[in-house]
Amino acid sequence: MIDPDHLYKADIGSANHLFLSLHDDLIPSFFSFLQKGFMIQAKVGCSVRSLLQDQFGISEAYMDHCIQTIFINGKPVDDMDTTTVQDGSTLALSSAMPGLLGAALRRGGHYAPMRSQITHEKSKKTLEVKNGQMMIKLFNLTLRDLGPLFLDRGLWVEAEDLRVFFCKRSDNFWGGCSRARIDGGNVEPRQLPHFAWTGALIHLQLKAT
Repeated sequence: MIDPDHLYKADIGSANHLFLSLHDDLIPSFFSFLQKGFMIQAKVGCSVRSLLQDQFGISEAYMDHCIQTIFINGKPVDDMDTTTVQDGSTLALSSAMPGLLGAALRRGGHYAPMRSQITHEKSKKTLEVKNGQMMIKLFNLTLRDLGPLFLDRGLWVEAEDLRVFFCKRSDNFWGGCSRARIDGGNVEPRQLPHFAWTGALIHLQLKAT
């Protein structure tokens, strides 16, 4: 499992940038990285709603109707407008989860009072909006709906995880990769499993074709 502390402490300045152009039906093969957690840079000190809508371009309708469960640092969130994202936070997004547990964790749901002791507290003070970094995890329908958006935008993942991922790809996968660039220079996609990455993190950006 990915270690958030390790990810935050890694030097993103030393990370290679990998741009990969590939067939759109291969994009879901990268979704495992989004479930484990990926790092992004963003303006922090703002509300969850502001982060998702203003910075990531997620529509208000999608947030209100599709993102039914939100966690910050493992605690359920009820109000996206009064909960603030801080530098180093881990934000998890999910559609509605099944069963009584899912109903209890659903933001603003009828069963929310059942877990009041573990609910993320509303921000009590105004924080400075500044550049920061955070981890995001996507689950269920948000993985399918928002995953391509974040992969197109670019995100940081652990270099070793990506190396193992590439080593397990089949000929069909590599046949669907039309172009790869590392730090601006073209490379043969099939050489990616053997590339010597310079840091613990890789900035990964995908473009569907």
